Amino acid sequence: INSLHEGGRGTDRVTDMLVDSLGNCWYTGYFEREFNDQAGGGGKNFFLAIRNRTGELINAITAAGPFDEAGVALALEPPQTVYLTLYAEGNCTLLGRLFTPGGKNRNILFAKFAGTDSLCWMKEVGGREDETLYSLNAGPKGEVFLCGTFSGNMQIEDKSVVAEEEPSLFLTRFFDPCQRRELELGPDRILCRGNTLTLAAEEGFAIYDWNNGAYDRNEWTIEEPGKYFLRTVCPYGCVFHDTIIVKEGWVDATPTITDETIPPGQNGSVCITPEGNFPPWSYMWSTGDTTPCVYQLEAGIYQVTVTDSAECETSLTIEVGSSTADGMRLHADPNPFFDLTTVSYSIPSEETVELVLYDAHGTLRKILYHGKRLPGTYTLETDRENLPPGVYFIRLKAGNRILSRKIMITGTP
Repeated sequence: INSLHEGGRGTDRVTDMLVDSLGNCWYTGYFEREFNDQAGGGGKNFFLAIRNRTGELINAITAAGPFDEAGVALALEPPQTVYLTLYAEGNCTLLGRLFTPGGKNRNILFAKFAGTDSLCWMKEVGGREDETLYSLNAGPKGEVFLCGTFSGNMQIEDKSVVAEEEPSLFLTRFFDPCQRRELELGPDRILCRGNTLTLAAEEGFAIYDWNNGAYDRNEWTIEEPGKYFLRTVCPYGCVFHDTIIVKEGWVDATPTITDETIPPGQNGSVCITPEGNFPPWSYMWSTGDTTPCVYQLEAGIYQVTVTDSAECETSLTIEVGSSTADGMRLHADPNPFFDLTTVSYSIPSEETVELVLYDAHGTLRKILYHGKRLPGTYTLETDRENLPPGVYFIRLKAGNRILSRKIMITGTP
């Protein structure tokens, strides 16, 4: 498909090459005089380069020192993170960072690049004599394996090893201190309508950049669905990018009420028809039922919460019964009201009367009256007493008869 010529005066050699999941070609080795218009130092000089599918050079890194430096082997962590080993005999500068190997002669330097423009870290495997690397492999859990030979003694981080025979084999396992971390909430999330959602990344990164600098911490609370971006930088300098798709979840529910005019007894029923974008739905009634329909209901107020598979929910307060029940009447005026309303009610016989106010969630908010009453019509005035605006229900119970009326409070007290 394509071929190219690269190099300059002197000896140039590619020692290892691999292709990443995007089709880019990574290769490393050494040059003597010139590579990509960059002059070398004395002896061999290291290079790491990446080209795209058509052969165009994306980037190149070189390191030149007074002695030999040469790339040896590559290992890939998808999509564009590369482990690299190189030989170095003396000081060398890589991406502006000076490295001074502690051993003599030829030493193995082991590095990780996030792309060709970010050096995450570099480790040394060195000793008094030459070391030779034969294999470099990356494991699935941030483990990297190096295999080769050495003579004399060799220092691997804080461990010193002495060769019993020369040359001796070494197999070293490193754990990548800059291993990829995941979002705790995953790539796709659901934001329930009317709620907020907190996106969270694992702690331990040096930088958290949400949507181009919106926040600099590991959590971000959002209020709208959409596509969000996170750039994280670990303490070693590796840069990672995440895309989080936040979808909107919503639930609507329509009740169908039968037998709204209920004499004393249990012959009312309510069925719920749900709508939303994440079925199936579950139901929790104030009666303890978990089905879409409930039956054999007395007149009164009932609550149901409908929840979808994404844990979005909606709650309904449903009044079963009519405004008259066997000679009883219940009325509030004005309705809606801001501050005060007058409640009037009638009972046909002497009974113990309970007149109470519930909110839309079925929570008792006020006891308006409780006691014995003779047959007749009664009125009382009640104020909101700092109740928030919304839908409420007045319930009148006289003996075994129940009657309720929906009222609405407006404005902020």
